[in-house]
Amino acid sequence: MTAAADPPRPARSGRRVLFGVAGLALVVLTFAFLLPRIADYRDVWDVIKTLSWAWAAVLAAATVLNILTFAPPWMVVLPGLGLRRALALTQASTALTYVVPGGAAVGVAGSFALLRSWGFQSGEVGRAVTLTGIWNQFANFTFPTDCSAAAGTR
Repeated sequence: MTAAADPPRPARSGRRVLFGVAGLALVVLTFAFLLPRIADYRDVWDVIKTLSWAWAAVLAAATVLNILTFAPPWMVVLPGLGLRRALALTQASTALTYVVPGGAAVGVAGSFALLRSWGFQSGEVGRAVTLTGIWNQFANFTFPTDCSAAAGTR
């Protein structure tokens, strides 16, 4: 095989490094500047310290379950996506939605770009983004937001 038949891909690896650095910067920005404006880490830690080990395990399990429930819809609308990539997609788009100015539009654009970079065609990505977005909104409007009202304990 000649070098012309199999050229190196420096642009792709450079882009991967750039996105990795941008992702790390986003995480640092979120945890160092944005979240402290919403809640004091010491106050949160004080509450967590009051939990028994059983309630801490329940909280951890609920967190894992919450994260895992966002991947299957993407796996259904994009066969071949896989759990690992679906989890990465949902975490990245959610982070973009809540942290970057522009909100949901930026999250959708991030989803689209990430899925296209993984080789999915524009049409199937557009369909997937539309279907998951519609069903997420339907779920948000359908489920009760006030648990006490749903349980009749108001």
